[in-house]
Amino acid sequence: MKKIFYIVCLLAINAVNTFAQNEHAESAISCQIGLSYGSDYMTEDFNYQLPTKVSGTNTPSIMFTWDYAIMSWMSIGGTFSYNNSKLEVTKGNGSGEKINWNGDGYGVGSRVLVHFLGNSSDKIDVYAGAGLHMVAWSYEADPDNYANTAAAYDATKLYIGLPLTLGGRYYFSENFGVTAEASTNKISRLNAGITLKF
Repeated sequence: MKKIFYIVCLLAINAVNTFAQNEHAESAISCQIGLSYGSDYMTEDFNYQLPTKVSGTNTPSIMFTWDYAIMSWMSIGGTFSYNNSKLEVTKGNGSGEKINWNGDGYGVGSRVLVHFLGNSSDKIDVYAGAGLHMVAWSYEADPDNYANTAAAYDATKLYIGLPLTLGGRYYFSENFGVTAEASTNKISRLNAGITLKF
């Protein structure tokens, strides 16, 4: 799992270095925080595998994006996202025993965006697109003596999907702005943050 993640990261870094050689093009880097539904995916696994009562909480997700303009109306780029989710599981054997589970989700992907306004506006950028996204969820149990249940249904889950993205940016200056996105990926659904353009 770690090898696959490192390989994808190296490919992304190589792509950045390659495209950066074109000094006439523009890139946009964003840092965003947002809503995640990671515990929903964890809950699906528990409900399928165990006769239990499950409740979950999610911390805000963090997402970094990079987009490189290959045309005035199209860009290609990559994403990296992280989320932590927690579950409280009540065993369904009548004992009422509760076990806390902690889940970390890491996502990396690529995407292609269409920019509807092209170069017609220096302030506003509205875009939509699709991409390829890989998410790895890792679950850990507390107390440790309950961890053998995780092994029974896999403590690590890997998802590969084709998420859709709809978003917009507003630039206060030539190089600085804010951004908001909605996506169907499994970590970050609704996000907002800052954007740097260079």
